[in-house]
Amino acid sequence: MDSKEAVLHVSALSTQCTFESLRDDSDLIASGRYLGKSDPILVIPVFGGIDAAMYFTDYF
Repeated sequence: MDSKEAVLHVSALSTQCTFESLRDDSDLIASGRYLGKSDPILVIPVFGGIDAAMYFTDYF
């Protein structure tokens, strides 16, 4: 499926963002609960090797 929709990520930590502006401009507002996180996992890509490795953490 081709989508021509533009997606923009905005952080609430930005001084230019207010809760009200994020709420008013949102198509969807979700509520959740933080339960914990996994230990970090080091992922080494096939191309780039150890120099391109990154840690990833799952949050649930």
